Amino acid sequence: VLFRSLSTAESRAKMAPSKSGMLDALGHTLVQPRSLVILSLLFIVGAARSARANSYEDAARALLGPTGGACVEIALVCLVYGSLVSLQIIIADQVQPVASAALANAPHLPHFIAERWFITCVSTALVYPMTLAKSLSALASATTAAFFVLLFVAGAVVAEFAKKGWIS
Repeated sequence: VLFRSLSTAESRAKMAPSKSGMLDALGHTLVQPRSLVILSLLFIVGAARSARANSYEDAARALLGPTGGACVEIALVCLVYGSLVSLQIIIADQVQPVASAALANAPHLPHFIAERWFITCVSTALVYPMTLAKSLSALASATTAAFFVLLFVAGAVVAEFAKKGWIS
């Protein structure tokens, strides 16, 4: 797709007699969001190759100096922290109604179990030990278990749809 867009821009630029025509053709190609994403990925890969770097931080440090490397590291920490917070919110949003419904049938259990703060604390306590691993190989069993859980859920959804006659 990128090569088609770039070749379209090149052909438009060849037809245009002036520099402004070439800039217009390239600008038209770059206005498309997917072209911007692909072009930025190509820039990142090119920069990493030219710096012989294996990570964003290494590439930024090699090409932008120590200050640029520090800025990229701070940006990545903010990105990962924001992802963590959004995932915790999603977990609490999804688990709270299930826990509330389960507690409606079990009046002998404490009701704080269905509150967001408790769900967030439990999910953090379950996930935090996995973050202490020195490599991602320790997460292989959790990933495998998650895959089988997803297969089970997909099978349950298909069975429920078939039972209701929504699929044949």
